[in-house]
Amino acid sequence: MNTYYKYTKFYGLDYLKDITVRLSSPSSLNDPFEKYFTKEVRTELVNRASEIFIDENKTGKTKSAPYINYKIISSIWAYGIVSLSETHRNLLMWSHYADEHRGICIGFNEDLMESEKERPVDKYNISHYNPVKVNYDSIRPEHYIHTNNQQDEIRINLLNQLTTKSDVWIYEKEHRCIVPMSFADRVKILNKNEIDEFGLDVLNAIKNDYKVDNMDNYILNNGKNFCAAFSNDKNFAFLKKINPKSIKSIHLGCRINKLIQEAILAEVSNPSHPLHHIEIYQYEASDERFELIAKKCHPS
Repeated sequence: MNTYYKYTKFYGLDYLKDITVRLSSPSSLNDPFEKYFTKEVRTELVNRASEIFIDENKTGKTKSAPYINYKIISSIWAYGIVSLSETHRNLLMWSHYADEHRGICIGFNEDLMESEKERPVDKYNISHYNPVKVNYDSIRPEHYIHTNNQQDEIRINLLNQLTTKSDVWIYEKEHRCIVPMSFADRVKILNKNEIDEFGLDVLNAIKNDYKVDNMDNYILNNGKNFCAAFSNDKNFAFLKKINPKSIKSIHLGCRINKLIQEAILAEVSNPSHPLHHIEIYQYEASDERFELIAKKCHPS
């Protein structure tokens, strides 16, 4: 089974007992080209989707182009992306995503998104619960892909948008899980002081859809309304709990605090710890080359 890696800050020992990954809306990713189609693709999508909306409504009337354009864009934003990498040794990714080498890199099996939770309805069948490889190009997806099936056309073009990036990102060797945002188990509000009055009213209106645990996580029993309201708000982190059995390894950054390293090893060495089965490596900077050298430290 392939292993895929997630670079991250270290969020404390409790995080190791309850590891989650964030489902990021395309609108919140750090690449500004992720969330919009090129003009040609957008125009063709609007034209083709208008025929579908006629069939769905059975009124014989075509919806307006702005409405259909909104529905297409919002259909992309309804999906959450989990970004993973083929490699655990990339120097830039350690610097950018793992607290400047002070964090960790978690190795997941490809079944990391398997869950007892029922999978949400996926209208366009875009979801990939196993990681799918990202394609890199110097040109954005500019030509609409035609097929004999309207739904299939929309699926292919939406997926093409979500799995193509500029080749300046090629060093990331990215693979993505693409799942409905409503597949999240919980939501973390990053800064409660930034929630406006409207947001507070919405939280109150849908209070039967969640409960708040002692860590201030919003545990979802029905994520549909929560996602509709907040999936594009960067202040709301949509999280998916990962089964410990799907976690294979952890690499510790070469600048990680020595006391933190010792605490992690002491914690995981306990046979009752959910990650006792994994391998842990400590990275060190090479004295001779621009590379990292991994030394296994669990199991010893």
